[in-house]
Amino acid sequence: MLSQNSDVSFELIDEQEFCTNIATAVNAIGHDGTVALINLLCGTHINTNRISIKVQPNDVVYVFGLATRLPEGQVLDRDELVQLMEGGKIQFWRVKVFQPVINELVQCFKRCDEMEYDNLAFRARGES
Repeated sequence: MLSQNSDVSFELIDEQEFCTNIATAVNAIGHDGTVALINLLCGTHINTNRISIKVQPNDVVYVFGLATRLPEGQVLDRDELVQLMEGGKIQFWRVKVFQPVINELVQCFKRCDEMEYDNLAFRARGES
């Protein structure tokens, strides 16, 4: 959940980047099968932790997602998730949250001087 109006980017990442970062991230995974698969893949020892989070500008969220639609109400265990992984149906995402200046930056492109454009670009990257 976003805590305020923000711009968000989504980027597919590989398993290695996901595993490198998941161990130190705030864990909000509420599904036992997902936690079991992540622990198996990443060599971690995280626990199920069904909590709500509010992300803010400059936060990065690592997402484990299915690249397929499950039947309504179906809950997968670790072995079923492993099968999906082997079938290429699991994706890992890096989600970055930015200050909501991207539209302003695009509009500024042809009308702003270089300094104003650079300032907006720094804000968009969270570098103020």
